[in-house]
Amino acid sequence: MRRRQFSRHGFVYIHKRPSLTSRAVLDELLKRIPGKAGLEGILDPFAQGLLIAAYGAATRLLSYLHLYPKEYEGEVVFGVDTDSGDPTGKVTGYGKTEHLDENLIRKTIPCFLGEQEQKPPRFSNVKIGGKRAHVLSRSQQMVDLRPRRIFVHELQLSRTTEKDVWTIYAKVSKGTYLRALVRDFAQALGTVGHLRRLIRTAIGPVKLSDARFVEEIDEKNLLPADAPFMSWPALELSQEEYLQLLKGGKIKRPSASGMVRLYTGGVFVGLGRGQGNEVYPERLPQF
Repeated sequence: MRRRQFSRHGFVYIHKRPSLTSRAVLDELLKRIPGKAGLEGILDPFAQGLLIAAYGAATRLLSYLHLYPKEYEGEVVFGVDTDSGDPTGKVTGYGKTEHLDENLIRKTIPCFLGEQEQKPPRFSNVKIGGKRAHVLSRSQQMVDLRPRRIFVHELQLSRTTEKDVWTIYAKVSKGTYLRALVRDFAQALGTVGHLRRLIRTAIGPVKLSDARFVEEIDEKNLLPADAPFMSWPALELSQEEYLQLLKGGKIKRPSASGMVRLYTGGVFVGLGRGQGNEVYPERLPQF
């Protein structure tokens, strides 16, 4: 069976505007650069910031972007709860905020750092019985979501000049919902809250400043398939070593550790994983 070949392979960094769905952004991108494409880093419609799209065989590398932490900035409103955890939802309750100050915030932050369990919001893309949780929630059906393991690397909150509004910065693992983080943080403070504004500023080494609005993008913005992984070490392989990995085997490399980029003849051929004195294949797409 012949392997299907794609005319375009690589990545595009997009700055999503608020009010657009991630799907709408991808659809517009495909009008500008036709081909087989997928997204990493879905953003809620109210949010803005960095999306990464992959084309062709590079779509097989999208899952490895999950290894990177994601960085966000935004605004939190304490004292007002919404059913969606963001400004698009209905107000469902109010809480006291007179006791909130920088000292209490500073003491609470360490409780939310590191590995922990987080229950996703009712209005999320998590699937329950094949249907998205937000679809079930909007149709007034009961939604019971299981907690998932997440990791919060950094968390900062700062008071603004606006009453009960604080800025937030967070660096978190894949699967972390900032709306849920704000929900749980407000509860720990003895009040309620929601996320009023959210901007994704980075996915690993890829920064929002590297991205363009989708209407500004054309084929010249298509980056090589190794672009998001340039922070990982590179290994040059002989043709024999490449064929060995392609067959699912391993090769000797005493200096390799962790995820690595693989090249043969200076051409990027995929990703590997160094362990001990050996390198194993992770993903070797046929570009």
